[in-house]
Amino acid sequence: MRFSPTITDLMTSPISAAHALVHHRVNTRPLLDVSQAAPSYPPPQVVIDAITAAASDPSIATYAPQPGLPALRSAFAADLSSAYGGEVVADDVLITAGCNQAFCIVASALAGPGDNMLVQDPFYFNHGMWLDVEEIEGRRIPNNDGLIPNAEASASLIDGRTTAIV
Repeated sequence: MRFSPTITDLMTSPISAAHALVHHRVNTRPLLDVSQAAPSYPPPQVVIDAITAAASDPSIATYAPQPGLPALRSAFAADLSSAYGGEVVADDVLITAGCNQAFCIVASALAGPGDNMLVQDPFYFNHGMWLDVEEIEGRRIPNNDGLIPNAEASASLIDGRTTAIV
């Protein structure tokens, strides 16, 4: 089977390579695994118990409303409004399965093949992969040594096909 070059030319996820580096460390200090989405250890028993209990409840075996549970959307809108001093309403909130899915939805909604988005460097590798699949150019925002974006250099990256600054 032949696959599209937009798929076959994608970068390989660096997660496995990062985990492999553990075997080359030179000390025996305990490590704290902070691999957020792909931990190498099981969840705590309290989480397993909660999932087991929830899975036993037949009322959860349905799809949630497409934009998310209304109570969750309202609570999240209130939290965002409080945290950032703006006004966010539940109707403007879409609940996703995580930040990566949220990025993919927003990128696909705002840009298409041939467009570009400015992305803070460093950025999450999956975001770059998604932009590549969608044929959206990810233009890296240059930083100084303190990871502060360079505004002048960033401005020079913006053109008529720029749809977002991430």
